[in-house]
Amino acid sequence: MTPQQSRMARAALGWSLDEFAAQAGVGRVTVARFESGGPLSPDSLLKLEIALTNGGAQMIDQAGRVGVTVPKA
Repeated sequence: MTPQQSRMARAALGWSLDEFAAQAGVGRVTVARFESGGPLSPDSLLKLEIALTNGGAQMIDQAGRVGVTVPKA
């Protein structure tokens, strides 16, 4: 998952930084750091990915393009 995908998924799910952090079990600063391109431990990245997946987001990475899909509201 890229920082861009994280921002796209969070926006599509309607999650604030605080809500995303709570869903992932990490601090708000961790989410903000990752989404701005900063370093993140593999464990924290996994927690973010799991939270977004559990929220219904699906990451796409094909043909040199990345994206996100979410269920219809």
